[in-house]
Amino acid sequence: MLKIVILVVIFAGIVYFEVPKLVRANARAELWAFSIILLIGFGLSVSFALGFVFPIPPLPQP
Repeated sequence: MLKIVILVVIFAGIVYFEVPKLVRANARAELWAFSIILLIGFGLSVSFALGFVFPIPPLPQP
């Protein structure tokens, strides 16, 4: 649970520092891209913190 709280604080800090700059610059496309990438990163980080294992497909044999 502590890992999740730490992740939320870190990602909230990233949003706190980056989003106002994008809003002031009126960079809507960059804000959308930033938000989507941040949400994907947050989701993956939380899943790794909770111990989920993502299967890695085997490499093809030569």
